[in-house]
Amino acid sequence: MTVIHIGFPKTGTTSLQEGLFARHPGIQLLGVPYAEEPMRQIIQDLRFRQSYHHDMEDLRERYRQFASAHVDEQRVTLISDEDLVCMNEADQTLKAERLCGLVGDAKIIITIREQFSFLESLYLWKVENSNRLRFDSIESWLQFSWDRFHKFDLAMLRHSDFVDIYAGVFGAENVGIFLFEDMIEDEADYVQRLAAFMDVDETQAVESIQNLPSNQRRSSAYLKAKSMRDRSALLSLGEAIAPKGLKRMAKKHLSRGKAAKAKIPETWREKLAPSFVDSNQALAEHWNVPLARHGYVMR
Repeated sequence: MTVIHIGFPKTGTTSLQEGLFARHPGIQLLGVPYAEEPMRQIIQDLRFRQSYHHDMEDLRERYRQFASAHVDEQRVTLISDEDLVCMNEADQTLKAERLCGLVGDAKIIITIREQFSFLESLYLWKVENSNRLRFDSIESWLQFSWDRFHKFDLAMLRHSDFVDIYAGVFGAENVGIFLFEDMIEDEADYVQRLAAFMDVDETQAVESIQNLPSNQRRSSAYLKAKSMRDRSALLSLGEAIAPKGLKRMAKKHLSRGKAAKAKIPETWREKLAPSFVDSNQALAEHWNVPLARHGYVMR
C-alpha cells in the first residue's frame, strides 16, 4: 500500500518525518527527507512542470524503475512532502491527479493547524530562514500575502479546498485529516490514530516517536538581530568578514533568553477570518473534525 502525506507545513511534519515515518519498521519512507535523488526529482517534476512540458508516461516509468530497486513490498510505502500544497506551482488538482497517475490507489494524510497559529509560526520561520527577508513586521508580511492571496500562504489555509481535491481524486474513504492541536494535546494517541489509518502497528508507532530531539524556537534577540542584519548592507558585510569564533560567540549570546513570538494583530484577525470560516465549517460538518474545540474560527 502507498500512503502520501501532503502536509501542511508547520503541523509537526518534521517530527513525523524524523520519527514515525522514518523509524517505524512497517513504513518505508521515500521522502522527505529524500535519501535518493531520483525520487526527489520525480516529485519536483510532478510539482513544477507545466502541462506542455509534462510527460506522465516518462514520470511513471521513472517511478516504476525506482520502486523496483528500492521499494519493499512488505512495508507501507510512504511519500511525505509538505511542499505538495505550495501555491506557486502547478494547479493543485493537477498535482493530485499526477500523484494518482504516478502511484495509483493510495491513502492521503492531510495534517492541518489553526490558521492564525500557523501564520504566526510560519512568519517566525521565514524570519529565521530567509537570507534577505523583505518584511520588518508580521503586518507587512500579511499585507504582502493578502495582496497576492491566491499565489501565496493565505490561500493555502483554506484546508477544505485541498481535502475536496484529494477526496475527489483518491476517494473520500482514503483521506485522513489529522490536527496539529491533537498532536500537542496527546502525541501518543495522535500517532496511534495515524498508524491505524496507515494500517501499521500502533505500539511500534508510539515507540518510534520516543527520544526525538525537540524543535527549539529561536530566541527573540536572535531573530531581532537577524532581521536588522537582513535590512542593513553594512551589518551584512560586517558579519561576512567577522572571524568565525566571534560569530559563534555572538550566536550563542543571542540564542539565550525567551523564545521568539509573533502575534497577529486583532485588525488582521478580523480581516482574515472570513477567508477561513467557510472552509473550517465545511470540514467540521462533512468530515467530523473537532475544529471548534481547538479554537478554529467558525460561523
